Amino acid sequence: MTEAEARGPAAALVYERLLASITEGGSRRWDLASPYLLRHAPEHALEAGELAELLQDAEYLVHGAPGSVQTFGAILETRIPTETMPIYRSSLARHLHSEPEQRRQILAVDAIRHRSGRIGSRLYNPPLLPPVGWQCRWATAGNISLALKASLVGHDGPIRAIATGFVEETPIAVTAGDDGAACVWNLFVGVLHRRLRGHRRPLTSVAVGGPASSPLAITADTGGTVCCWELRTGKKRYRHAGTAAVGCLLVDAVDEKHLAISGDADGAVRLWDLVGGTPLEAVRAGGPVTRLISGGADDAPVAVAVTAAGSVVVVDLIARRAIAGFGTAASPVSAAECAFVREEPVVVTTHEDGTGHVWRLSDGALTATLTGRPGCLEVLSVIETGLETVAVTGGEDGVLRLWNLADGKLLGRMTGRHRERITAVAWHVVRAHRSPQSARPNEPDLVRRRPQTDWWRRKAEILGELAGHVVLSGSADETVQSWSASNCRPLRTFFAHTGGVADIKVTELWGEPIAVSGSEDGTASLWDLEHWRTQAEGARHPQRVDAVAVRRVGGQTVIATACGDSVLRLFTAADGKQIGHYTVGTGTVVAVGLGGTRDGAVAVTATSDGTVAARLVSTGKALWKRRMPASALEVGGSGRSATVAALHDGRITMLSLRSGRVLPNAVGDGPDLPAVTAVAFGLIGRRAVLAAGTADRMAVVFDLATGSALHALGPLDSDLVHVAMTTTPGPSLLATQQADGVIKVWDAAAAEAVLTIPSSAGVASRLLFGTTAGRPVVIAAGSQNSACVWDARTGGAEAVLFVPAEVLAASAADNALVVGFGRELGLFTPVDDPGLHDESAGKPEAEPVRRKKRKRSVAESAVLVALARYGTQDIHELRRRLRKPPSTNALRGTLRKLCEQGYVERIRLDEESSPRVSYYDLLPEGSAAAERLIGHAAIRPRPGQGSKGHG
Repeated sequence: MTEAEARGPAAALVYERLLASITEGGSRRWDLASPYLLRHAPEHALEAGELAELLQDAEYLVHGAPGSVQTFGAILETRIPTETMPIYRSSLARHLHSEPEQRRQILAVDAIRHRSGRIGSRLYNPPLLPPVGWQCRWATAGNISLALKASLVGHDGPIRAIATGFVEETPIAVTAGDDGAACVWNLFVGVLHRRLRGHRRPLTSVAVGGPASSPLAITADTGGTVCCWELRTGKKRYRHAGTAAVGCLLVDAVDEKHLAISGDADGAVRLWDLVGGTPLEAVRAGGPVTRLISGGADDAPVAVAVTAAGSVVVVDLIARRAIAGFGTAASPVSAAECAFVREEPVVVTTHEDGTGHVWRLSDGALTATLTGRPGCLEVLSVIETGLETVAVTGGEDGVLRLWNLADGKLLGRMTGRHRERITAVAWHVVRAHRSPQSARPNEPDLVRRRPQTDWWRRKAEILGELAGHVVLSGSADETVQSWSASNCRPLRTFFAHTGGVADIKVTELWGEPIAVSGSEDGTASLWDLEHWRTQAEGARHPQRVDAVAVRRVGGQTVIATACGDSVLRLFTAADGKQIGHYTVGTGTVVAVGLGGTRDGAVAVTATSDGTVAARLVSTGKALWKRRMPASALEVGGSGRSATVAALHDGRITMLSLRSGRVLPNAVGDGPDLPAVTAVAFGLIGRRAVLAAGTADRMAVVFDLATGSALHALGPLDSDLVHVAMTTTPGPSLLATQQADGVIKVWDAAAAEAVLTIPSSAGVASRLLFGTTAGRPVVIAAGSQNSACVWDARTGGAEAVLFVPAEVLAASAADNALVVGFGRELGLFTPVDDPGLHDESAGKPEAEPVRRKKRKRSVAESAVLVALARYGTQDIHELRRRLRKPPSTNALRGTLRKLCEQGYVERIRLDEESSPRVSYYDLLPEGSAAAERLIGHAAIRPRPGQGSKGHG
């Protein structure tokens, strides 16, 4: 009998008695538990064999110590899958610093995102406690990454560098951050192993090496201090204090002697004994050292130091001296790597001017040059295959490029997924190649075939050698993306970070590849790269939701969203189903609004290219478009004459919602009106009005029918930031929020202040009016990850809603609050209200929300097939792919029609990137249509191509 088996009954008895102290009426009152029990309950449960049962207890997840839940949950998941731990892990960084009631609501929203409504209901309605006042009815889940194995939370600032290694065959990662600490993570269970503290300044680099029996880590900071740590014990072995910032570190083994190498800002490359800490040599590099790479042959190891000016210094690690210097360039170096090209050791450097150079180490000769755009070769990784050596680069345009290092020629581009600059790149090899299917024998003859020249044949051979190689890229857009290296197609997107990705490292767990990504949000994420679990279902916002509008029209409540791209997305408020996806212009959507006309619900958008446009929600038909800049939109007015208020540079422009024409008697035309900072529509009795917050700290109420001012409320104590008005029958209330966070509620009819609500959470991103049981409430959404609700008549606090990510947008209609948090969208209603009811549900007339389909032209079919086969393309690449290339303008028109029909998505990169390029990719509906085209019997292959079942 083992020791564990012997103490099992005793451990079970101890655990039972510990739980008895908090059991009340057959339920456990974890809110009454002692700090010891909240922290050590999982340990006792593990010994008693009850750990799985404990971690399924929703109330323990709310009140238990997050560190204990994380650690023992990871241990449990190595044995059996759990339903609760993926939910808990989704917002682990929030749980570590949240109070129990905040954690309860965040967990409930995450449970609904994971489609675990039962767990969400248990969290919102705990036994023996009152239910949560406002509850999430649905939330999108398109940005949940089921490949996330663990969230590594331990830094108080951004993570700058990652190194991986092994301690007693256990994979570990060491992360270095701006908080001056290095964290050692056990990647087997995904928990913090040790925290290494010895630096007083932000860390710049970290490296892992040393004897297998005693692995070591070295860390460096901006003050020039280098520390060596024993990874087994966390003990500091030695410390070197320098005078210049250390920019990079390298660990290498030469003749069974382990060396540590540092590159300093004063141009010195220092070598010392890694194990003992004895200084060995210092080599001058001639400028600040930004990169250190190990290279050379096995019998002639070298360290290559690259300076900021572009020079390369080769250091012989056996003789411990500089043996060569070459490669001065006019542009600073952005990245460097060592590799073998046709059995010759080389060093590859990329520069800020968009060029790259391949230098032979033996004599410093320039063997190849890479030519790109400025800023597009900022990160670099090298893949060595059995045929040729390939470089992968990325930069500010969000595009990855594949290069053949033998001749410097471009092999392919990976485009259309990252919206901002690429900041990190890595790669790995999968066991089985999972790239999309190659062209089928009966594929329609709509795509041009490349001529079989020597170059294209060689290119096909090189890309064929990359089969099974997967490239990972991290971006400032907070995502990690995987790509097939052989055909440059995107595979899947990993979502977890709330800051830009700073570094990616790939290691192995039980012989299978895993990745660790570090972010500026202070967290690292552990990703499963081998097991392809299905991505969570639901609509997906590729970037943070920054504009939301909700409106009830004709018995149906509709939601419109924008998220920093050129797409308007529409949802039904009853169930969150996406009913519209429209590309509305050449710029990004900055504001959205919803209103009603005799033709039905209308969505209005303002884009960054200076366009305001409207389209019907039911069919997607464009109603009107007007060239005018607008930074904010509000839609309101009476049902007969719905109005759009467009705000830009402190001036208001009033438009007809139905026709888009500028209205006479416009509000704010008078020369005496100061600059307007916020607007809101409302009602005073039956009179439609517009409230405008001005730069002189006043809120002015205008009559929409005449454009004349009715009241001027104020002045406020500080600058006016937000204004809101009630739009339902009942008391006519107006709310303002000042720059100091204070909210004031006014009687808009009597023009007098009713109450003042001090806001300790600061300025919200949106101020709204809503209703609870027929009573008006004031809602301030966007104080970090929360929304506060107050009674508009008494000022009493009714509820505080907490969500997993920062709230950037919100809108209210009737008794529902729609919140955009991070890249997700959720709908909340009071606890006594089950949610919005769609009066058109069950009626045959409800289907017009779907777009009317028409027969596709041959040109549209050709574009769909080309995108299905070759992946994301810009318009010029796509034109070259087609067998009969149309003019660029004709192809642009075809793509516009496909975007309007929801088959194709137009993707714009960051507007500050140069040049400004758009890419096109298939949406799910377009992919299905392309598959039908490819397999359609009516489409014949060209003569000589053959058909399915024949040679």
